[in-house]
Amino acid sequence: MGQRLVITIHAFDEDIAKIYYHWSAYTTSALQETKDIIDNVDWFNSTSKDELILRITRQLEKCGGGVSIRDREVFKKKYPNETFKDNINRNYGLIAITDDGMEELEHWSQGDLTIDFDTEKVYNDVMFTYESDEEFKQDRLDAGFKDDDIDVKNIKQLLFDPTEVYFFALDSAIETLDGLQFCRYFDQIYELII
Repeated sequence: MGQRLVITIHAFDEDIAKIYYHWSAYTTSALQETKDIIDNVDWFNSTSKDELILRITRQLEKCGGGVSIRDREVFKKKYPNETFKDNINRNYGLIAITDDGMEELEHWSQGDLTIDFDTEKVYNDVMFTYESDEEFKQDRLDAGFKDDDIDVKNIKQLLFDPTEVYFFALDSAIETLDGLQFCRYFDQIYELII
């Protein structure tokens, strides 16, 4: 069984698509999948949601992914002059745009992330969040760990919120988070999925 990631694509003031990856619901892998889309899709010059969806779909197809089976007929109607690859792999991204298709992909999710093209931010929920040191310690105790297995004072302090990353800061965020299991931003502690 994979660690399933679902990326929501938000643009033009609405959620326009979801993309399912079978093996990418790990904190830094999810951010890397996001970065690959942002860096390789001409999103800035997209003038409509349909144009952006098509550009993202073409990028997925270049990598081995493509249109979800449930949404294939809708894509053919929406883009009658286009053909879409049949031989696709869920590990490289399956895109859906219908409510049913997006709901089905979300059903399988074990990690969620949103690419917001309107705000040029990534909202990353592919981690566990603890609101305080006490909540973190209690969760560790409940999981059977000893009280002193993690010294909360030694958890790396970040200078950015790992749940909200601007597009321009993705490289730095990936580099900073890579290899960490725990980090903190102000009073919150984050347990990364590694």
